[in-house]
Amino acid sequence: MKRLIVFIFIAILMLGIAFVKDAMPKAEGYDRAVIISKYAGLGLEGEVVESGNDFYYFVNKNVCESAMKNLSSEKISGVVFYYNNKYNLNYFAKKFDYNLTKKTIVENREVYYGYDKNYYDFRIIDGKKVNFQLAFDGNNWILGYPMIILGF
Repeated sequence: MKRLIVFIFIAILMLGIAFVKDAMPKAEGYDRAVIISKYAGLGLEGEVVESGNDFYYFVNKNVCESAMKNLSSEKISGVVFYYNNKYNLNYFAKKFDYNLTKKTIVENREVYYGYDKNYYDFRIIDGKKVNFQLAFDGNNWILGYPMIILGF
């Protein structure tokens, strides 16, 4: 009887794991992106810069979309998306269903933090879960998961 219970428990656990999907940042309408990874040689077309333990892949939209579909979340440490000025803050709030928690001014840029429930990674800032950062310089938007790692 104990073996049967253990078997059922393990089967349920394995079934649950089978349905867990790698959660990747979701974005659309961006012009270009930077994919951050601990791994060299991901085979992505574009410029690659190594800094410390990370590799920064500067890619166009098509390459980024392909990478987001084909690479596992363990290979991607973060993504920074670049948008032109055709969008406003309401676009990001509606489109990505974000919970914007804070607005600050950094280097003459509006910077917002928030939490996207569909993205697995997060940091704790001021006691709240944060997993994206959004910055606007008056001309362009930068959206970073989990943060804008490259600067503004």
